[in-house]
Amino acid sequence: MLHQLFRSLALLIVALSLVLADLGVPSAAAQGQGPNGAQRITIESPAPGTQVGSPVVIMGNVTRLPASAQLFYTVLSSDGRALGSGSFPIPGNPGEPASFITSLTFVEPLEGDAISLQLADQDPATGSMLAATALPLTVAPAPQRIVIETPGAGILVGNPVVLTGRTVRFPAAAALGYAIYASTGAQVGGGVFPVTGNRQEGGRFTASLGFFYPEQGGPLRIDLYDQDPLTGAFPATASLQVRTVALRQQVIIETPALGTQVGSPVVITGRTARYPIGGSLQYRISDSRGVALAGGRVLVAGNLNDPARFVASISFTPPAFSGPLHAEIFEVDERGGVTAVGVIDLRWGP
Repeated sequence: MLHQLFRSLALLIVALSLVLADLGVPSAAAQGQGPNGAQRITIESPAPGTQVGSPVVIMGNVTRLPASAQLFYTVLSSDGRALGSGSFPIPGNPGEPASFITSLTFVEPLEGDAISLQLADQDPATGSMLAATALPLTVAPAPQRIVIETPGAGILVGNPVVLTGRTVRFPAAAALGYAIYASTGAQVGGGVFPVTGNRQEGGRFTASLGFFYPEQGGPLRIDLYDQDPLTGAFPATASLQVRTVALRQQVIIETPALGTQVGSPVVITGRTARYPIGGSLQYRISDSRGVALAGGRVLVAGNLNDPARFVASISFTPPAFSGPLHAEIFEVDERGGVTAVGVIDLRWGP
């Protein structure tokens, strides 16, 4: 009698376990097994519903090492689009349980989504599915970002300046705004330009931006911004510093001050709006009657199209009597014409 009772209880337990398996009773970890019940894939981490990004690190185990010593993975969006797939190796011995920890990459949905990570063990000979499991996860919406790809920072530009780049998310207005500022802080350009793309892939742009060219050249700051047309909020901004060359050459004498009493040699310092032709400037010093007391050339260090600075130590023939001196620093072009000149009146006195 007791033997028959134990046999009945055992049959009842087996039947109950099969019913629970058919109902898909959930467990703390994502688990899956093949039709024969021999192989099982368990994802221990992350937990179901965890918010993740790419790459996602997963950890788990299998009841026996796959015949190919690897598992295959697929990441699906909520509408069934494949966001990533591939395989990863599992170390271990054939026929024995094995554990895995790996990093899987996928394309993050820009708007965020509920995604599904699926793992599978496939027979390498037949391609049949031996075991599979799925883990539900979530991805948060990606923050907006504007990336200016060209030109690079500090590059010399003209008018208009052409910018290329991308946005992580497609702008709500399908456009970006821009503002351009001169080194003085004055705004010299502004407007909007279109962005191509879509909500799944983000945006790209090639924009030709016009501005009022600063006559003296110098640095420019270009600001780009994405503005929500409904709320007026700015989800993202980006800035780029570039340079412009002066439209015309200038020679500015900074020292000595006007009317300074000097001796020989006299040191004259200053700057040019752009690097001088041939990398040099010429100088001339004369007295009050226009008699030349000195003349020559001073080398200038710097880069083509950039502003330059000069320091000239000039020896001259002292006049017989104290009185005014007239100093000139000037640029000469290839034809011998003077393109720009800086002058200062000084005084000679023993």
